[in-house]
Amino acid sequence: MKITYTKTFIDSMERLFSSSWRYAIPRFFRDIRFRTKMAYQRVVRGYDDEMIWGHHSLHSRITAEILRKLAKDKVGCPMELYDRKNKKDECAKWRDILIEMAEGFEATTAIDNMEYYVKKRGKFDHIESNKKYKKLKSKFDKGMKLYHQYYISLWD
Repeated sequence: MKITYTKTFIDSMERLFSSSWRYAIPRFFRDIRFRTKMAYQRVVRGYDDEMIWGHHSLHSRITAEILRKLAKDKVGCPMELYDRKNKKDECAKWRDILIEMAEGFEATTAIDNMEYYVKKRGKFDHIESNKKYKKLKSKFDKGMKLYHQYYISLWD
């Protein structure tokens, strides 16, 4: 099966992705208008349309960063995770849970970016890709379960 593209399609692709000044300059001004609109929406509403279009991607990226920072700079932990016997770090279990949650959200980002695809000899290996996807999905599910369980405890 041979795929053929129409001239209109090829012209559109060239306009969208070309680095030629002929297309880059008008695209630059169009982007300024778009970025200004998004900035205005963030000021007025607190969020912009881009945040709505890809909410899970943005939320996963930001939440993973926040959880890692919280694990690094934590002061306290939930009472059920406080370990009096460990004088060096009473909240070590909490740090590990926060890191596991962050890894779950990072797995979502990896799934979004299709990082689970494995190429062997120039072709996709569907069996290996499927195994890698299931591993990422499992990590995400575990992180979300912990996130749900300790959501109210995410403070410092």
